[in-house]
Amino acid sequence: MKAEKRERLYIVLEPEASNEAQVYIEEFERTIRTIECELLASTDTSHIIQELLRHVGMFYKADRAYIIEVDWDMGLGSNTYEWHTDGVFPQKSDRQNMDLEQLPLWKSAFVNKSPIILEHIENLHTSGSQEYILLKQYDITALIAVPLNKKLSGFLCVDNPKRFKRYSSLLQALSYVVTVELTELQLLKAARLKQGIYSKVAEQEVVLNFFGGLEIVTPMGQMSEDDIKSTLGCKLIAYLYLNRKRTLTARDIADFIWPNQPVDNPNTAVKRVVYRCRKTLSCIEQTPLIVSVGGGYELNRDLIIRSDTTLLEQYYTKIRGLTTPYERMEIYRKAIVLYKEAFLPNHNHDQWLMPKASYYHLLFLDMVKRCLLDLYKLEMHIEVYRLADYTLAYEPEDNELNFHLVESLFRMNATAPAYQHYLNTKGLYSPEQEEKLKKLFRLPT
Repeated sequence: MKAEKRERLYIVLEPEASNEAQVYIEEFERTIRTIECELLASTDTSHIIQELLRHVGMFYKADRAYIIEVDWDMGLGSNTYEWHTDGVFPQKSDRQNMDLEQLPLWKSAFVNKSPIILEHIENLHTSGSQEYILLKQYDITALIAVPLNKKLSGFLCVDNPKRFKRYSSLLQALSYVVTVELTELQLLKAARLKQGIYSKVAEQEVVLNFFGGLEIVTPMGQMSEDDIKSTLGCKLIAYLYLNRKRTLTARDIADFIWPNQPVDNPNTAVKRVVYRCRKTLSCIEQTPLIVSVGGGYELNRDLIIRSDTTLLEQYYTKIRGLTTPYERMEIYRKAIVLYKEAFLPNHNHDQWLMPKASYYHLLFLDMVKRCLLDLYKLEMHIEVYRLADYTLAYEPEDNELNFHLVESLFRMNATAPAYQHYLNTKGLYSPEQEEKLKKLFRLPT
């Protein structure tokens, strides 16, 4: 194998630089000892990260010390932790979803595992660099950044260091600690989300539940809409699933998740939503759920994706193919339990959702009514009452459900409650149902 040719950079230090190097070594050792003494016994991961940034910022006498976490597939990065000195404005909220295509130096540094040292960003100005424009926008005049490890893509950075501008070894040493703590945070979050996990979710399998609110289940854990904390992210996942047989363009998605807003740059807008969604889900997935394909997006076809909506349809089809009530009963129970609430109820004001929500709701009601008829044939009147009462929470004015409730109460010899419910719901029933109920209560027809 031909040896790779490497260039070495030899720096001749002037007296002032030699003095700075000596001070750097002394301060390096003192800072490491201080960090060990202060943080060795701490178990609060977020506190450890924040204190590491504080020590880094003070060591370099920098304006800010911070962490940028990166999704290279999406080409975006976000500031997730930040320390800033007194009198300097924080910029964490401004550094979200940064387009890394404008920062080619950062990608090169990450790939080569090399630090970025910019003593004067004005040196970038001569080349007309986009990086210069972006860094200037963030009030950066000098910068040191070191990449985190490959499993946790990102950088540990300081802005505007007032000393040790040429030296990155402290950042490199502490980047390993930061990586460990960030990984620990991910593991803690995954462990918390793993409580109540479905035992039958296999490797490379994802379960998407839509009834009662979006829930995502993987072998590593599960997340609800409350965990995802993004209306747009939940809508994106639902839309990709409902269109899982094709790749959707950024324009398709933008028109869907912002139906009443003109989106001038759908590629950037959608990429940011996808990035945030992927970042949120990263703690419960080994393989990304959402992937970019040919400039568009789809759910990862390498995953086996199951959903409660598909399962409900399968149960419905199976029920219609069975011939006896006994055969159907077990399938009824499984199907009815699936429908915890409407399809994505938190989005029921969205026009796109109404046809789908109505479809699944009617499917559920039809199965319930079929089940009620079978239960009646089997003379399981207590079960008829329970199921009718349960389903009336969804459809309180449904004549068939109310009819079954009244009739089941009567068959259980609860005549007074049956008659009272009949009086309370009189006017809902069809002529045929009204006639049957009057005969039950021996009322004049």
